[in-house]
Amino acid sequence: MKVLTEKIEFTIEYELDVDGWYCASIKEVPGCHSQGFNLHSARENVLEALTLFPEWFEGLTDAKKENTEKA
Repeated sequence: MKVLTEKIEFTIEYELDVDGWYCASIKEVPGCHSQGFNLHSARENVLEALTLFPEWFEGLTDAKKENTEKA
């Protein structure tokens, strides 16, 4: 059996809202947002949100293929 692996990198952007909560978004995945009372919990929550919708990964794979083909 042949095993293939692929590394995908994400950029998490954090914003502090007026109520003191950190809002986290994964820039490469439109609509993937979460929040937390500190940076650590915001990071954990947005990464969990990413795992809840596998179709996001399909979109990332398609976008990566497009970028590779353009280069």
